[in-house]
Amino acid sequence: MQIATEILIDFSSSMNDKLEFVKQTLIQDILPTISSGSHCSVKTFFADDKKIPVVNEIVKLDLYNLDIYKQAIQDLKNPNGNTPIAFAIKNSIDSLKEYRLYDKKIILITDGEENCGGDYEQEAKKAGEAGFFCEIHVIGIGLNNQHSAKAKSISIHTKGTFSDIKFISGSTYTASATDIKGKLSAFKQAYSKQIEQTSIKMSVAPAPVAPAPVAPASDSIKTEANDSLKELSNQVNSSITKLSQEIQDIKNLLKNRENDETFTVFGYTDKSINEQIRLISETYLFDYLKRKYSSRVKWLNESSEQFQDHDFEIMELDNKSIEYYIECKGTSNNKMSFLLTASEWRRFLNSTKNYQIYFIQNCDSKPNHIFIDNLLDWLLKGKIIPYSFSNTKLPAERIQLTIL
Repeated sequence: MQIATEILIDFSSSMNDKLEFVKQTLIQDILPTISSGSHCSVKTFFADDKKIPVVNEIVKLDLYNLDIYKQAIQDLKNPNGNTPIAFAIKNSIDSLKEYRLYDKKIILITDGEENCGGDYEQEAKKAGEAGFFCEIHVIGIGLNNQHSAKAKSISIHTKGTFSDIKFISGSTYTASATDIKGKLSAFKQAYSKQIEQTSIKMSVAPAPVAPAPVAPASDSIKTEANDSLKELSNQVNSSITKLSQEIQDIKNLLKNRENDETFTVFGYTDKSINEQIRLISETYLFDYLKRKYSSRVKWLNESSEQFQDHDFEIMELDNKSIEYYIECKGTSNNKMSFLLTASEWRRFLNSTKNYQIYFIQNCDSKPNHIFIDNLLDWLLKGKIIPYSFSNTKLPAERIQLTIL
């Protein structure tokens, strides 16, 4: 499973004398733990004099690049303000909700306790709820016993880890490196999910030994062997008969379902209605795209349906190449499902980075649209699922997609 991580750095006033210590801990011990194939962000959080929380996204949630994240951490300066831990956790949870299918984690680095009225234990419980589940790994810097107990409770609620790193005024990373690495061992072990590699040792087979002479079988042994073979043959024949019956039962079930009223037909069977919806939705989208891209819009079906694997093209500024392939889908109501043909699906697979879908709803009244800017990203994040929540009959060579 892919991983999405948010690093939350307490940027309150009390972190001022600890900043260099924290920066080196992040750069030397925490950042190298994160997999290069995962998604990650870095945020700082504090609250102003009126205790209004502020979260700054230093590096946006994107594919992890160690050098970029090291530089972003190195550039941090001048912590100031109060400590809104609950607000920061909620902010990260909201960000990670888009990554439904990912293994979600928050790394919280703090030296204190909530002092802006929030309940960060309650927010941690929400992060650990089924259906969203997000681990919280707390890195405590110089916490007292009371603060440590609170921080530890966050990790317990979400099955994360708590690392209690000691800090006194004047501490440096270099002098504390061994202790830091020891304190972070549980975090690294839980986070890394190391893949064990087993070496295969080739062994030399022993020299073959000549078989001992076998005495001729007696009549009683031959009779027993024949009986066993007959019994085995009967069992095989019985299994084949049962399997054939099961296959026939499945065929009958599928045949009955074709006429089963509990299975609804997707869309309209009337071609004239489908054509009307197509024309309304594509006309709506053409007007919208002209306002967005001006003369760079090419409507493939402007004169009539051309049965291509996409409906619109957005040309590059030089008008020589295609910037986006756009598919238009329409519905007369506000349902959240649509179909792609086999050829449209192939176009998506061959053009994932510049393939877009506009889903036009309420074509019979007041059309509005949902813009799917990157179908692959929506699928990976679980914002679109490739199935329906109800029994549905589909035409051949169609894929049904449902927007959550």
